[in-house]
Amino acid sequence: MLGNRHPDALGESAFHIWTDVWDTVGPQAEAVLNEGRSSWNQELLLVMERNGYTEETYFTFSYSPVADDGGGVGGIFCACTEDTARVLGQRRLRTLRTLATSAVQAKTTEKPAT
Repeated sequence: MLGNRHPDALGESAFHIWTDVWDTVGPQAEAVLNEGRSSWNQELLLVMERNGYTEETYFTFSYSPVADDGGGVGGIFCACTEDTARVLGQRRLRTLRTLATSAVQAKTTEKPAT
Protein backbone atom coordinates (compact mmCIF):
# COMPACT_ATOMS: atom_id res chain seq x y z
CA MET A 1 0.00 0.00 0.00
CA LEU A 2 2.82 2.42 0.78
CA GLY A 3 4.80 1.84 -2.42
CA ASN A 4 7.84 4.15 -2.56
CA ARG A 5 6.76 5.80 0.71
CA HIS A 6 8.29 2.82 2.49
CA PRO A 7 10.39 2.89 4.66
CA ASP A 8 10.26 6.69 5.15
CA ALA A 9 6.60 6.47 6.24
CA LEU A 10 7.43 4.41 9.32
CA GLY A 11 6.91 6.53 12.42
CA GLU A 12 5.53 9.50 10.46
CA SER A 13 2.11 11.05 10.98
CA ALA A 14 -0.67 9.91 8.67
CA PHE A 15 -1.16 13.50 7.50
CA HIS A 16 2.41 13.59 6.12
CA ILE A 17 2.25 10.11 4.59
CA TRP A 18 -1.14 10.39 2.87
CA THR A 19 -1.19 14.02 1.73
CA ASP A 20 -2.58 13.08 -1.70
CA VAL A 21 -5.64 11.33 -0.20
CA TRP A 22 -5.92 13.17 3.12
CA ASP A 23 -9.00 15.09 1.98
CA THR A 24 -10.80 11.71 1.89
CA VAL A 25 -9.26 9.75 4.76
CA GLY A 26 -8.38 12.67 7.05
CA PRO A 27 -11.93 13.55 8.15
CA GLN A 28 -12.56 9.89 8.95
CA ALA A 29 -9.39 9.66 11.03
CA GLU A 30 -10.26 12.86 12.87
CA ALA A 31 -13.79 11.57 13.61
CA VAL A 32 -12.21 8.56 15.31
CA LEU A 33 -9.72 10.63 17.30
CA ASN A 34 -12.11 13.42 18.28
CA GLU A 35 -15.43 11.56 18.61
CA GLY A 36 -14.51 7.88 18.93
CA ARG A 37 -16.60 7.25 15.80
CA SER A 38 -15.54 4.26 13.65
CA SER A 39 -15.79 4.23 9.86
CA TRP A 40 -15.94 1.63 7.10
CA ASN A 41 -15.13 1.98 3.40
CA GLN A 42 -15.60 -0.70 0.77
CA GLU A 43 -13.69 -0.54 -2.52
CA LEU A 44 -13.06 3.16 -1.98
CA LEU A 45 -11.36 4.83 -4.95
CA LEU A 46 -8.20 6.68 -3.88
CA VAL A 47 -6.13 8.35 -6.59
CA MET A 48 -2.59 8.47 -5.27
CA GLU A 49 1.02 8.55 -6.31
CA ARG A 50 2.87 5.82 -4.48
CA ASN A 51 5.18 4.32 -7.12
CA GLY A 52 6.30 7.36 -9.09
CA TYR A 53 3.08 7.80 -11.11
CA THR A 54 -0.58 8.59 -10.43
CA GLU A 55 -2.58 5.43 -9.75
CA GLU A 56 -6.25 4.56 -9.55
CA THR A 57 -6.40 2.40 -6.41
CA TYR A 58 -9.23 0.80 -4.46
CA PHE A 59 -9.21 -0.12 -0.78
CA THR A 60 -11.57 -1.64 1.76
CA PHE A 61 -10.68 -0.38 5.21
CA SER A 62 -12.01 0.58 8.57
CA TYR A 63 -10.86 3.04 11.20
CA SER A 64 -11.57 2.12 14.82
CA PRO A 65 -10.58 3.85 18.05
CA VAL A 66 -7.88 2.35 20.25
CA ALA A 67 -8.38 3.15 23.92
CA ASP A 68 -5.65 4.74 25.99
CA ASP A 69 -5.01 3.97 29.70
CA GLY A 70 -7.57 6.57 30.76
CA GLY A 71 -10.37 5.16 28.59
CA GLY A 72 -10.11 7.89 25.97
CA VAL A 73 -9.08 7.51 22.35
CA GLY A 74 -5.33 7.04 22.17
CA GLY A 75 -5.02 6.06 18.53
CA ILE A 76 -6.55 4.48 15.46
CA PHE A 77 -6.57 0.88 14.33
CA CYS A 78 -6.85 0.54 10.55
CA ALA A 79 -7.72 -2.83 9.04
CA CYS A 80 -7.06 -2.54 5.31
CA THR A 81 -7.24 -4.66 2.15
CA GLU A 82 -6.22 -3.46 -1.30
CA ASP A 83 -8.88 -4.29 -3.90
CA THR A 84 -7.30 -2.60 -6.94
CA ALA A 85 -6.46 -5.74 -8.94
CA ARG A 86 -9.91 -7.26 -8.38
CA VAL A 87 -11.86 -4.06 -9.15
CA LEU A 88 -9.87 -3.38 -12.33
CA GLY A 89 -10.09 -7.04 -13.37
CA GLN A 90 -13.89 -7.02 -12.99
CA ARG A 91 -14.13 -3.83 -15.03
CA ARG A 92 -11.97 -5.33 -17.79
CA LEU A 93 -14.11 -8.47 -17.89
CA ARG A 94 -17.30 -6.38 -18.21
CA THR A 95 -15.72 -4.49 -21.13
CA LEU A 96 -14.67 -7.72 -22.85
CA ARG A 97 -18.15 -9.18 -22.31
CA THR A 98 -19.72 -6.10 -23.91
CA LEU A 99 -17.33 -6.26 -26.87
CA ALA A 100 -17.94 -9.97 -27.36
CA THR A 101 -21.72 -9.48 -27.28
CA SER A 102 -21.46 -6.72 -29.89
CA ALA A 103 -19.23 -8.85 -32.12
CA VAL A 104 -21.64 -11.81 -32.00
CA GLN A 105 -24.58 -9.58 -32.93
CA ALA A 106 -22.82 -7.89 -35.86
CA LYS A 107 -24.37 -8.66 -39.26
CA THR A 108 -21.32 -7.67 -41.34
CA THR A 109 -17.86 -6.34 -40.68
CA GLU A 110 -18.87 -2.96 -42.07
CA LYS A 111 -22.15 -2.41 -40.21
CA PRO A 112 -22.76 -3.37 -36.58
CA ALA A 113 -26.08 -4.82 -35.45
CA THR A 114 -28.76 -2.37 -34.31
